[in-house]
Amino acid sequence: MVPMNLTLDTGMILAAARTNPVWTIFAQVANQTYNACHYYANRNATHVDSSAQRVAAYTLATSASVTAAIGLQSMGPPGSLARVLAPWTAVCVANALNLPTVRASEWISGVEVRDADDGAPCGFSRRCGSFAVGVCVFSRVAAATPTLVLPPIALAYFERRRGAPLQPLVRVPLLLGMIGGAMCCGVPLVFGLFAQTSTLSGAWCETSVLRPDGKRPRAVTFNRGL
Repeated sequence: MVPMNLTLDTGMILAAARTNPVWTIFAQVANQTYNACHYYANRNATHVDSSAQRVAAYTLATSASVTAAIGLQSMGPPGSLARVLAPWTAVCVANALNLPTVRASEWISGVEVRDADDGAPCGFSRRCGSFAVGVCVFSRVAAATPTLVLPPIALAYFERRRGAPLQPLVRVPLLLGMIGGAMCCGVPLVFGLFAQTSTLSGAWCETSVLRPDGKRPRAVTFNRGL
């Protein structure tokens, strides 16, 4: 995960500083291709998603990220805030569309839940599925913030104070170092706050969520995914 995200984040930030939109399109397509595979591998596998659903999610997320990135880049010159935040905005928009689509079965049909006390199966819950997808979207946006906001803003500020862009042999290693540092410090903190297994009150679930003995569970636990 770290090598891929380090490479993709650097590519998106560098592409946002170029005037040729082809670089942005390539960077966003590469990022969404990796994300689609990553999200599918880390989904809650209670239900089997169709190939058409996965293709639709990939197409929707890729189109949205490319449109958002190019749209923001057209709003200002290289070094402007719009361009600096274009990769982060594109990733946020794509996550908000990709995850709910590729994991639609979780909030439509529900996820399998178990009694938090003894692990007894309690059926399926659409509310827990909606919660899982919503928290994953939020955590993905939060995880992208340290790497796609702080390094490009710091780099733009440094180059503005310097009065000229850095040479590529200096700019790329500096950006890689800042992204790597932000990733090592920020990403573990974000995913540590959002554990893969979630626990919710049984009263919050649907009335159909019952223990094998017909009683309502005090609390339920389920795989939220990543």
